[in-house]
Amino acid sequence: MLTIPKSAEVTSQLRRYRYQAGVSGQEAASVINKKPTTLYKYESGRLKISQHDMIELLLYYRVDLDTAFSDFRDAGVGGRKKNNAARHLREIEDIYNELPEQGQKHLYLAAKQAQAYYASEPSA
Repeated sequence: MLTIPKSAEVTSQLRRYRYQAGVSGQEAASVINKKPTTLYKYESGRLKISQHDMIELLLYYRVDLDTAFSDFRDAGVGGRKKNNAARHLREIEDIYNELPEQGQKHLYLAAKQAQAYYASEPSA
């Protein structure tokens, strides 16, 4: 029997599935007759998605529902630290998506510099 997880467990995975399917936000939003901004709110967890819309998107992304829902359940495992990291990543992604192209390039370069800096530091 297919157990559908709560919407909050799903949102962080929806964007990943959309990217894997190579589907734009505009295209995905049209599948469920919503505006792209509504889709982005679903994906960021700022707006609760209906189970109907969630399933429509997963089917459109050609995601096996049994696999998808087990991924969603697994995504909720890990406690507060993992959930905070996932939330921070979504926030950074939202910021990136709201920037103009030049700003996106600057944010990317800043992230690469931070990565190089912390990779060169000895472990504490």
